[in-house]
Amino acid sequence: MVDGTETLRIEQAPVAGPARVASSEHPDLRVTLVDLDPQAPPGDAVWLADEVLADAEETQVARRKGVRWTAHLARWSRRSEPHVDDAPIRLNIAERGTLENLTIEPAPRRSPGPGRWRSGCAPAA
Repeated sequence: MVDGTETLRIEQAPVAGPARVASSEHPDLRVTLVDLDPQAPPGDAVWLADEVLADAEETQVARRKGVRWTAHLARWSRRSEPHVDDAPIRLNIAERGTLENLTIEPAPRRSPGPGRWRSGCAPAA
């Protein structure tokens, strides 16, 4: 999904998962995930051939409305107050159906049971 107007295509997941594993386990193969525009004209076949044969560094490429998109990580700012790092939180879903219904909420801290321990991590400074 590039611009947020498309519906999620879950049927692509069985292909994307093994492709990512192959990319990770065999970097010499230079596996690239290419996501084509569902309304692509037949002329995009030339673009696809060029993309497959190119020696580009990107491993994930999408084409939408004639524009080439690549996957990059970017810092995201929170919409609400940041949680206290030591406070337990949980991911909650108010209503099943879409990822937009997921929220981060405070959670009660539970003591570890017998034979268990609590671990944690902190962001690097």
